[in-house]
Amino acid sequence: MKVAGTRQSTENTIRKNSYLTWLNRHEILLLSHIDDDDDDDTDDEEEKDVSHVLVAHVLESIEKFVMDAFVHESLHSSNSSSNDNNEDDVKVNNLLAVEDLQIAKYDQGGKFEEHHDGYGRFLTVLTYLNGVGGTFFPFAQTRQASSSCSNNGNDGGAKGEVELQLQSRDGLLVVGKEGIEAYTSSTLSAAGGGGATSGSSPADQDKIKPATVVHIEPGDAIVFYNYLLGERDLRSVHESLTVPCEKWIATNWVRCEKLTGPLANLYYDEIILPSASSSSSSSMRTE
Repeated sequence: MKVAGTRQSTENTIRKNSYLTWLNRHEILLLSHIDDDDDDDTDDEEEKDVSHVLVAHVLESIEKFVMDAFVHESLHSSNSSSNDNNEDDVKVNNLLAVEDLQIAKYDQGGKFEEHHDGYGRFLTVLTYLNGVGGTFFPFAQTRQASSSCSNNGNDGGAKGEVELQLQSRDGLLVVGKEGIEAYTSSTLSAAGGGGATSGSSPADQDKIKPATVVHIEPGDAIVFYNYLLGERDLRSVHESLTVPCEKWIATNWVRCEKLTGPLANLYYDEIILPSASSSSSSSMRTE
């Protein structure tokens, strides 16, 4: 990941000690065609061409699975339909697209502060490639969703106290082979929940106390929806806590103007989203 074609985080961003790259299946296939035009084609180049094609097919299969498993069929049909009387309306309101697969690597000490995926991304599929978790949803189990998403849950005052209590009552932590001890601390008070107490050590400042823990293994994925009635859903706000070891993840995002645009509330009655939690609950263990 520390090579050309990737983007490294800086100290001035909310993502620390990490590298990003994106895989576009069409660009990968184009590379194989460019190699075919080379008159000096060798066995190694032929193998490379085959690899490009295989990777492109894998990416296409992943996109198809995400769409079939987690996007309601009404969105599939509306995305492919045409309206002769108002073609522009169809293009604006029925846009459905899967972004390029993003691969992220976190070095030891890497983190991604609290954020909402947003910007039209109504669905997130997050796959843990090497079995290291550390994803924390402070409001995942809050009964009443809110679109008032803050970028930082520890801003002090009454608002900060309420958010700390919510993290203790409603917070959900995804943890892998690194163990829950990497993110939690015995010095946290039961009343304070998600924040560090005044008596905690500097090493505990980023520690949290989740209400629920979900254990993952290499290759497991979690799925969550980011919007509700066209507004950002507070329950999908999440962060990647400081990891104690190298972490690799892959992320698929699906965009849909019908669910995230200014007219999203008009389509609520005709679209019923499948439950991501019920789809993946069989492979997850909680405590």
